Amino acid sequence: MAYASSPQNAGERPLQSVPTGELLGDLFRQSSDLFKKEIELARSEARETVKAAVSATVGMVVAGMLGMLALAAFCASAVLALAKNMEPWAAALVVGVVLLVIAGITIVSVRSKAKKSPLERTQRTVKEDVQWAKERVA
Repeated sequence: MAYASSPQNAGERPLQSVPTGELLGDLFRQSSDLFKKEIELARSEARETVKAAVSATVGMVVAGMLGMLALAAFCASAVLALAKNMEPWAAALVVGVVLLVIAGITIVSVRSKAKKSPLERTQRTVKEDVQWAKERVA
């Protein structure tokens, strides 16, 4: 039910003439509707986040598996090439250190792209809704 505090909205009662119980009932109904919509938004946003995470994970797993196979072949060839100029164990050690450095750089790069604030729209609208409710109650 809509209420008006100005006489220009014909057909609507001024707030002063509406019983407190009815106003409270409307407040609770509107708050309930708002809460349901916030839950719906959170679910939708969570679904989007999960879909993106699953898609990224699948892609990373496939790329990782293929990359490991290629890397194994490259590592073997690098160790064999270096073994001509140094001890085989030293050649394997050099290749291993280079791989660790590359892995560290990759981890830092991937972590920087991760979403820092999940459900940011929901958090923002919940804050706005709390502010709105405070203004209505006060």
